[in-house]
Amino acid sequence: MMKDNMKKQRGFTLVEILIVVTIIAILAVVALIMFNPARSRFRVWDIERKRELEQLRILFDNYHIEHLSYPTDAQVCYDTAVNDAGVCSCHICGLERDPGTFASLVQLLYCDPQHGEKDYLYKYDCANPEPLWYVVYAQLSNTPGGSEALSCNYAVSNDRTKIEASPAGCTVTGGGGGGGGGGGPTPTPPPACPADPAPKFCIQGAICNNCGDFANCSSAGTCNSPLQLYSEGSCTNACE
Repeated sequence: MMKDNMKKQRGFTLVEILIVVTIIAILAVVALIMFNPARSRFRVWDIERKRELEQLRILFDNYHIEHLSYPTDAQVCYDTAVNDAGVCSCHICGLERDPGTFASLVQLLYCDPQHGEKDYLYKYDCANPEPLWYVVYAQLSNTPGGSEALSCNYAVSNDRTKIEASPAGCTVTGGGGGGGGGGGPTPTPPPACPADPAPKFCIQGAICNNCGDFANCSSAGTCNSPLQLYSEGSCTNACE
């Protein structure tokens, strides 16, 4: 009887084992973030890009159900589309401009988390007055095989045959190219922000925040990273 009791005392319950495993997993994640915070941040951004492109796919498909066509640049983009032999390309970013096409479904049209360096590229059929197909591209930061060097390496579409391997245009700083390898839209640089001490604004979390002067706005934790400033309290007119 005493031996049986000793065996029971020396054993671990399943709950205890699960708790230990959970603690080890948490410590491993914390260690990974501490050792390589930049790569962890890129992974979070990539998760956000994939989620937002999937949401855009749903929005565009619902739009097609109602209108029997897909949106044009005037309905979703903040810059004018470049037309290359009937294939138009432009950039999506609700922080720059949100025409309200999906106002009843989404509060603000999506924007790449690294806006200012990257944007979502929208390509659509402009050979027809009512577009028959579309593709939305993003540039992921962490992808297998080193394809993060490509300008666009992730996409959603109503027609997979329209997706090119690596069209230019997701990296804003290069100007980029649209469909078919032609020259893509180059966004107009934002105007200069008001000089100090005029207040400036930025996004903190999901809220438009009055961050004050340039020094306050650039201090850690005041604004989302990468820092993007605005000239008014609705955080819609970007400046730099």
